[in-house]
Amino acid sequence: MEALDMDKCNTCGGKKGKNGAELKKCSRCSKTKYCSVECQKEDWSKHRKTCGKN
Repeated sequence: MEALDMDKCNTCGGKKGKNGAELKKCSRCSKTKYCSVECQKEDWSKHRKTCGKN
């Protein structure tokens, strides 16, 4: 599995959220970041397999 770049959206690789806002963290694991709700929803089927696991 590829290591996460914590400065980029996990789905699209964007460095900022909408209107230049900070990236938002997954509310469950607080590790994975997303630029939008759409990117988070798109990634959830993959991310949920590792979300919250150490």
